[in-house]
Amino acid sequence: MRRALFTDPREPVFDSHFSPGFLAGPLVFVSGQLPLDERGAVEGGDDVEAQARRVFRNIERVLAEAEATLRDVVQVNVFLLDIGDIPRIANLRRELFGEHPPASTAVEVSGLVVPGCKIEINAVALRDGAWVADRS
Repeated sequence: MRRALFTDPREPVFDSHFSPGFLAGPLVFVSGQLPLDERGAVEGGDDVEAQARRVFRNIERVLAEAEATLRDVVQVNVFLLDIGDIPRIANLRRELFGEHPPASTAVEVSGLVVPGCKIEINAVALRDGAWVADRS
């Protein structure tokens, strides 16, 4: 099964011909998500943790289109305007991913496509949840 994933067709989409996600068999690829609400406004102000919380809600919405959840996420890539913000989102990641954090990459970037955004995150998920290792 291969198909592009869309959440709400009324949501603003940048004129760049991309889908919010793509389903390829058991894998779900979530395009970089910004801290934008349903109207396309930046949520979270200058608070990177609040922005990250919105980003993960947006990721959850894309995953839901493929019948997946954050528990199925096996990799995230985090793009930050200030790499020093990593500790500010650590507790949120612990809250969302618990004892099975996904493989991660974090990089500092000089800018993001929407002014005011401090963070963008993309993700890969394995829909069947088979990523949880048998620790016995």
